[in-house]
Amino acid sequence: MIDRRDAPDAPGTRASSKRDHLVRVATELFWRDGFHATGIDKILREAGVAKMTLYKHFATKENLIVACLERLAAESHAELDAHPASVEGDGRTRLLAAFEWYADWADGKDFRGCPFHHALAEFSEEQHPAHHVACSHKGSMRARLGELAGTAALADPVAAAEELLLVLEGVLAVGASRSLPDLRTSALRLARRVIDAG
Repeated sequence: MIDRRDAPDAPGTRASSKRDHLVRVATELFWRDGFHATGIDKILREAGVAKMTLYKHFATKENLIVACLERLAAESHAELDAHPASVEGDGRTRLLAAFEWYADWADGKDFRGCPFHHALAEFSEEQHPAHHVACSHKGSMRARLGELAGTAALADPVAAAEELLLVLEGVLAVGASRSLPDLRTSALRLARRVIDAG
C-alpha cells in the first residue's frame, strides 16, 4: 500500500520540485546499480537532500521505487505516443517508427537494460507493487502497439502487436548483453517482417 504522503505535491511548488529531483536521482541509481543494491543513504548523498526530506515524500524505499517505475512508464508511454505521431507516412510507417525508437534506445551505448526487466527480476512476487507496475507497463505497451497496428490496416492487428512485443522484449534483452554488432538493423528487419506478414 502506497502511503498518502507519496502523492505528488501541487505542480510548481518547491516541495514538488524536491520530490521530482529525488525521483530523478533515485531512478538513475536504481537503473544503474539495482534496486536492492541501492541504499537510502546513497540516494540522499547523490540527491543532496536530508533524510527528513525523503521521508516527507516517501514513507518507505518501496514507495520511492514504485514512483521511479511509474515515472519511467509515463515517459516511455509519452515517447511511444509522440514519436510515431511526428513521422509522416501511413499507419505502417508510424508503427515501424514506434519500434524504431525502442531499437535506437536499446542499441545506444548508454543502454543498461530495460528497467522493468530489472524490476521483475528483483521483485518476483506478483503481489509486490514494483512487480505490478512493471507488468502493467508491459501490458500498456502491448495495448499501444495494438492501437498502432490497428491504424496500419493489418489483417490481424492483435496478433501483430503480440508478435512485435515479443520482438521488442528480445531487442531490449539483447541490447543489455550487447551481443549483436548491429542490433538496430536486425531489429527493424524483423519488425518489418512482422508488419508485412500482418
